Amino acid sequence: MSDWYAARGVPEATYGPLIDRFLDGGMMDSMREGQSPASVKVLQRDGFTVTQYVFADGSISETEMQNPNAGGGAGISRRAVTPQSVGQCASTTPSHYDTRYNNCVVAADNSFLQVAFHATYDIVQGDNNDLINEVSAPYAYAIAGTAPTPSLKITKRNENASGPATATATTVYNSSRGGGSFTASLSLKVGNNKATSTKGGSW
Repeated sequence: MSDWYAARGVPEATYGPLIDRFLDGGMMDSMREGQSPASVKVLQRDGFTVTQYVFADGSISETEMQNPNAGGGAGISRRAVTPQSVGQCASTTPSHYDTRYNNCVVAADNSFLQVAFHATYDIVQGDNNDLINEVSAPYAYAIAGTAPTPSLKITKRNENASGPATATATTVYNSSRGGGSFTASLSLKVGNNKATSTKGGSW
């Protein structure tokens, strides 16, 4: 956890008390459901577009979308090397109006829990045409606790007027430090000719 925060330029004077609180069973702001971040920024890292949420106490939570044709797996392999950690994320064009993104990694991380999966989806020009073709390789990595392999399913395959195509991975984090347990979810949403990732639950 210290390395994770240090790699993001956070001074030890900030992340040290956060980690101590967490290991003593307390909660960071990034763990509190409904807590609004103090700032949000989008950056590029290791072939991923990263949305970083920074909270008032200095804690951080991130979501990641792998960029097409940028190499595979950097976002996952920072944690642990597994067969699921390698993704190609190659884009192809089945038609003039359709771009398919194959086997791209969708991930989220907040220093003690990472959830990820792979997805193949189509961005189709026009209104309400995008879709998710396939999701696979759900993955979770936990520190100071456990999180089983997430359940993963496409909850809405095709975009329509009511909203984007959606796929969601869900796991339950159980703290080994007295911090209790909570449900954590990661969703891919494909609509309005773009793909985004969002987190749900207390993380």
